[in-house]
Amino acid sequence: MDDFFEKPARARNFGTRVTTRLRIGHLSAVVIENELVRMTVLAGRGADVIEYLYKPKDLDFAWQTSTGVRGNALPLDPKDDVDSFMNEYPGGWQTIFPNGGPPSQSEGVSFGQHAEVSVLPWDYEVLEDSAERVSVKFYVLTKKLPFRVEKIFTLVTGSTKCEILERITNLSKVACT
Repeated sequence: MDDFFEKPARARNFGTRVTTRLRIGHLSAVVIENELVRMTVLAGRGADVIEYLYKPKDLDFAWQTSTGVRGNALPLDPKDDVDSFMNEYPGGWQTIFPNGGPPSQSEGVSFGQHAEVSVLPWDYEVLEDSAERVSVKFYVLTKKLPFRVEKIFTLVTGSTKCEILERITNLSKVACT
């Protein structure tokens, strides 16, 4: 994956660090790392964690499909949501909302396989970037229902675990049950 890095001129090579402005195929990506682990988050498709590498053993805990990242965000064929999702599925860890599992319908709205935030491009902002701690917020607004989904990834120096905080905000006046 190192071929995809576009490091800024003042990048740190020690402690925790975040690298933005990356592309994998046509999709934007963000790398969060310290001396022990490196995480690659595919902001351009669902904020999927497509790499969780334990550096001392060169062991990646994020499973990848045989095709890997192909570079498309949304499913190609809305008539066949399952095949379209699976054809573009890179592996890794996904956020599944508002529908987990096969295509379904609710209140007259159709949702595809694991739709919809898992296939949307997410925005992100770096909240903290120091040698001791990095924190990046990823967020997206759903298109079919009025929700805002956020995930904040925080990594500290010397740690093999990344804290992930998730929040879903209902932007409508209709209560969720």
